[in-house]
Amino acid sequence: TSSPPPATPRHPRPRASGGGKALQIQNKGYVQLPSGIELLGPQPKEGTVEFMVRPDFNPQTLANTGSDKYACLFYLMETDGNGLPDGFDEIAVYIKNDQLRIHCGGMPAFAGGTPTPLSEGQWHRIALVWKPNDRRLYIDGKLLIHNTSAYAAPRLDAFKGTLGAHAPHHAFTFNGTFDNLKIWSRALQEAELQ
Repeated sequence: TSSPPPATPRHPRPRASGGGKALQIQNKGYVQLPSGIELLGPQPKEGTVEFMVRPDFNPQTLANTGSDKYACLFYLMETDGNGLPDGFDEIAVYIKNDQLRIHCGGMPAFAGGTPTPLSEGQWHRIALVWKPNDRRLYIDGKLLIHNTSAYAAPRLDAFKGTLGAHAPHHAFTFNGTFDNLKIWSRALQEAELQ
């Protein structure tokens, strides 16, 4: 297991909520994380990213209205990883229109999507787990995405990650409250995610 170094909040500063430990991100705020190579190494063949999140908006409002709408929850990528919508060498959880999606890999990075189960004002536990030929997304302990196709492990470098925004340009922000971010250098077992 590995724990990330302390995250660096970026303006506007996230506010503590409730017991003072969760981070509420609003108004295009985000948390800058350490780089992917610091968190997981240069090419993590397996790992887990898990966190708690409470949307402070109705995710259904991102439903397709003629142009794609994004809201990023967690994003790590290599410097030249290209970003959304066709990125590579990245590890990400984000919403696109009405879908909660994951990217995890070199090429292809896209690992799947599901109708977003996130609800405004409710806490949800998200866990993205990967190992060779196995990428999974758990929400509140339930397996919602399971992709067993072959893929290359993502390459990571000194590019900084983000919580609550898209790492390359800090757009596609996610207004919500985050808590208990954990980044593991191993793929957690399903029983550990219940």
